[in-house]
Amino acid sequence: MGRSTRRPVAERRAALEARHPVWLPHTTATLLDDVASAHPSRPLLLEDGTPITYAQMSSRSSRLAAGLAAIGVRAGDHVAVDLPNRPETVALRFALARVGAVTVSVNTQLRHQGQRELHPPYPPPPHGAAPPLTPQGAPFGP
Repeated sequence: MGRSTRRPVAERRAALEARHPVWLPHTTATLLDDVASAHPSRPLLLEDGTPITYAQMSSRSSRLAAGLAAIGVRAGDHVAVDLPNRPETVALRFALARVGAVTVSVNTQLRHQGQRELHPPYPPPPHGAAPPLTPQGAPFGP
């Protein structure tokens, strides 16, 4: 077995504490915004070979968060997400984090009968409640 080339823990801890002398609380969304501010043009992910930058994701998720808040999604709400692994899904997860909602992932491999067995029918939402969100197939934009 080869020797580890990692620096000793005490040395790594000292370097980390020097870089971040005060630990501030962060949310997933504030971390995204911090990276977007420091490195706006760096790619966060690719969609069909086209990079989507940290700045684009930050902007998109901020707009989605405003929309979610406008339809009544609030901090502490649980929001089921049954979407494929796409940039819109990533933006939605960051948006939900921005409003303080909890993302509840639904297994996209469970279709029709499997979902009905796991999630029995619920009564319709009260008058004025937000309808389910569905992807509209629009291209990802800044």
